[in-house]
Amino acid sequence: MVARGATGSPGNRGIRGIWTRAWRVVLPVALLIVFASWATTSPVGSSPDDDYHLSSIWCAGGERAGVCESDPEDSSVRLVPQSVGFAHECFAYDASITAACTAGLSEGVVATDRVNNVQGLYPTLFYRTMHVFVGDDPQRSVLAMRMFNAVLFVALMTLALWVLTPAIRSTLVGAVLVVFIPLGLFIIPSTNPSSWTITGLTLLWAFGLALARRRSWRSPRTWLLAVVAGFSALLAIGSRVDASAFVALVVVVVVLLTGIRRARTSWISIVVLLVFATVGLLQYATFGTPRSGFAGGMGGTEPGPGLLFTNIVYLPVYISGAVGGMALGWNDTALPPLVFVFGLLALGALLARGLEHFPRSKATALAVSLAALIVVPLVFLQREGLAVGEVVQARYLLPLIIVFVLTVSLAIPFGSNQDRGLGLSRALAWVLGLGLGASASIALWVNAHRYAAGIDRGLFDIDLVLEWTGMIGLPLPLIVGIGVLATIAYVAAAVSGIRVDGPEGSTGRTGSRTTAFRLVR
Repeated sequence: MVARGATGSPGNRGIRGIWTRAWRVVLPVALLIVFASWATTSPVGSSPDDDYHLSSIWCAGGERAGVCESDPEDSSVRLVPQSVGFAHECFAYDASITAACTAGLSEGVVATDRVNNVQGLYPTLFYRTMHVFVGDDPQRSVLAMRMFNAVLFVALMTLALWVLTPAIRSTLVGAVLVVFIPLGLFIIPSTNPSSWTITGLTLLWAFGLALARRRSWRSPRTWLLAVVAGFSALLAIGSRVDASAFVALVVVVVVLLTGIRRARTSWISIVVLLVFATVGLLQYATFGTPRSGFAGGMGGTEPGPGLLFTNIVYLPVYISGAVGGMALGWNDTALPPLVFVFGLLALGALLARGLEHFPRSKATALAVSLAALIVVPLVFLQREGLAVGEVVQARYLLPLIIVFVLTVSLAIPFGSNQDRGLGLSRALAWVLGLGLGASASIALWVNAHRYAAGIDRGLFDIDLVLEWTGMIGLPLPLIVGIGVLATIAYVAAAVSGIRVDGPEGSTGRTGSRTTAFRLVR
């Protein structure tokens, strides 16, 4: 007779065994559909600073007629299609104007100095990669770029679900679930380089942590982790200047979580990670810290103690901004309070859960990640004479937020397939699932509604007239409906997966090795 508390009935064990693998299929499929719904309900030019980024993408391949041309009379500008460099001008900053105004933009080229070929503010890898998708139709080209970035994140996430051990995997799933709603869901499938920054640093933490404990380089698993961790670092380094420095931060956090004693036994893996960090720091040093170019800085406030202490007390605005407290797009798509209230509650629950498990190695790593989250924005704001909310947006700090939340959520030990993630009670799982599912679904509809109908019309008007119908031929309500269903499936799979990988998912065995784990062992 089998003890009820150990493994349950054979039927329950069979269902549980199937779901142990099934959630790892449902989650990435549902997440990709969620990303697609966000990508298709936002017009060309809707990402922040898209005038700069789209022009830079179109010019990343050099001069080409009708795509990116030089101005013989002014070498400081480039000529790009109006629907690329100026798509945002008719609707940005005014949420009452829908994306239908973009239909009046011409395909003729116009001059712009907002291009990386001229200003050189960003690394070129992101722009050169996105340039591959540039075609005759800007809308189709942008949609292809957005979906490529979405697939990139989902592909790496899928690999993580099947290769990483339960403790790291459940930490990754939980942090992405909570922190990415709604800002991450908007930025990942976009043409903004922050997409790669977020993807690269998030997955570098996960794969780098798994790599840091690998001692045998005869194992295919070690090589796989090294390659994917290196690729994740490359994404971050090739996206933004600050992301290059953040790569070094992630490596430091990973080494601290691993512990000095363990790091000595896996020193080759640590050296590989330090190489990634060195490349990031060299990239950062090459570009230098972005500055305004004005002697007085970007802001007009005296950078004294008063500004510093004011910014300190207002700094949590960026935390709430990541989970819905700041407007999306060009800071013109305000979200209902329900979104960031649910987001903050979920984030608080995740942090409280993580702080219950607080060994010394985790405490040190957490102190470093928290210090970076506080010091990085404060130094920049103080130097430029800016107050919180000016220039610096939540998306700039989202990578630091995700690294902090990943670190606090990790269960130690984490290096074997027998280690489990932190516990998640059934009641908390239901609360997180319902709250995050509702906030993500509402955020999707608010974003789509802003571009299709404008804020002058109620969110749930029965006689709502949609002036803009989205990026593809399907009716916008259908796209949003599919997105909402996919959101519910994604949230349910994520919450279930966290429980499967936690103590609650143990069925008497300390963890079953997946096929993928056996192959790359």
